[in-house]
Amino acid sequence: MNSIEICIIGAGNVGSAMAGDLTLAGHRCRIFEFPEYAENIHPVISQGGIEVTGIARTGFARIALVTYEITRGFIKPYPMCRFGHPAIVAAQELIRHYPIDSEDIETVEVRTFDLAATCNEKLPKTELAAKFSVPWAVASM
Repeated sequence: MNSIEICIIGAGNVGSAMAGDLTLAGHRCRIFEFPEYAENIHPVISQGGIEVTGIARTGFARIALVTYEITRGFIKPYPMCRFGHPAIVAAQELIRHYPIDSEDIETVEVRTFDLAATCNEKLPKTELAAKFSVPWAVASM
């Protein structure tokens, strides 16, 4: 089984149990708790992890990150390379403020920062390539 990065938001009984079990299964878990519930993660922080006892797995799970500062993590609102997000937001704002009929669009020009400009494949051949294409993301709005 391949190890994956997992983000768990909420460190109550279920969130903590999931983080412990998944960490013992070989995955890298991060727990984010809301500041108003910070007391949920104080034991995990002070112990350096979660003690898991159960039928499937038993042991001490060292959690990769435990914090109530959710802004220390990065959550992408769109399923594409983060460099394309500003262009998507700009396109959404244009569409919201100026009703556009797709039949009236001949071309779209996107001006963006250097790293985003490298994500410029106009007709991606795979789903993965589409996630790295700013023109594709904007055109799909």
